[in-house]
Amino acid sequence: MNPLRGRRWFLTGSIGLIVFGTVHTLAVYKVLFGEPHGPAEVDLHRAMRALSMEIGPFKPTAWHTLMILNSSYSILLLFAGVLDLIAIGPGGAGGRMRLLTLANMYFCGMLFLICLVFQFPPPMVFAGACLVFFTLSLIQQRGAAGPRSIIKRFDRADEVRPFDKGRFEIVHIGGMTIGRASYEPGWIWSEHVRPTAGTPLCQVEHVGLVVSGRAKAKMADEALIDLTPGDLFYVAPGHDSWVEGNEPYVSLHFLGAGQYAKKEIGDEK
Repeated sequence: MNPLRGRRWFLTGSIGLIVFGTVHTLAVYKVLFGEPHGPAEVDLHRAMRALSMEIGPFKPTAWHTLMILNSSYSILLLFAGVLDLIAIGPGGAGGRMRLLTLANMYFCGMLFLICLVFQFPPPMVFAGACLVFFTLSLIQQRGAAGPRSIIKRFDRADEVRPFDKGRFEIVHIGGMTIGRASYEPGWIWSEHVRPTAGTPLCQVEHVGLVVSGRAKAKMADEALIDLTPGDLFYVAPGHDSWVEGNEPYVSLHFLGAGQYAKKEIGDEK
């Protein structure tokens, strides 16, 4: 999955919420501290300040209640937008970004319905625009999902690196590079790979599984390691290796496959 898919629309929606909250804050500030225009507005302000509401032990006026609700609304918008930007900043991808997108869609949808019911055109436009942005983000995120499963085979490998008395097949899958080494009897790293590797010993770190055949690895300190079918092995850099017996040797490599037969590093065992 591409982590950037849907991110641009998500950021646009988040910034839209911040702009929405800022504009709403300025509007509330103007109403609180600005002078009313016209007799009708003066009468409305006076009536709202005169009307008290009983909320538990508090008795705020309708004016104070409206201003508190509007201020809370502005803070909520700003908080939601800033929180979105912080949440996806370090690594906004995958499940977390999708969950945030759904939450924002629900939030903006509720704002849009409230503005629609109470006939507030400017906020309704902001809420509707943000809802569209987050919806587009979700659509792109869904379109970014890759296949649920991938099947590959070494006989149709992504890359094959042949060499004297053997070959190395490479498959890229699930973000990993996996290799299959196939060596004929008589294969010796120091004879058949060292000229390509350009190093006295193999400097590739190996983690793998022996499928068939037998081999032996010799470390720089002369320690010998026997590799037999079914063995899971780890071999550190700095070793020679060879096939033992008359049976071909096959092993799978989960670490070091990408560095096989490169002049500056070395070869697979």
